[in-house]
Amino acid sequence: MDNLSGFLKKFKYLLHSKEVVEKTVKEICEKNIGVSPDIKIRNTTCYIKNTGPVKSQVFINKDRIINEVNSALGKVVITDLR
Repeated sequence: MDNLSGFLKKFKYLLHSKEVVEKTVKEICEKNIGVSPDIKIRNTTCYIKNTGPVKSQVFINKDRIINEVNSALGKVVITDLR
């Protein structure tokens, strides 16, 4: 029984990791550009769902945002913003 609970803990972390990544990306975007964009994450790509001016500001600061998110989470989570 102990082995089963250890096995299931791995999946519990995986389910919450997407929410943690989204929250971190929003916080870092707000810190860098002053706006928290609507985002969707698939695999290692973060898709921005906002108006043109917000997208433009995100893409201007794209490298900085990606580096800060990955360093905040301690591993490479986001490789691209679109």
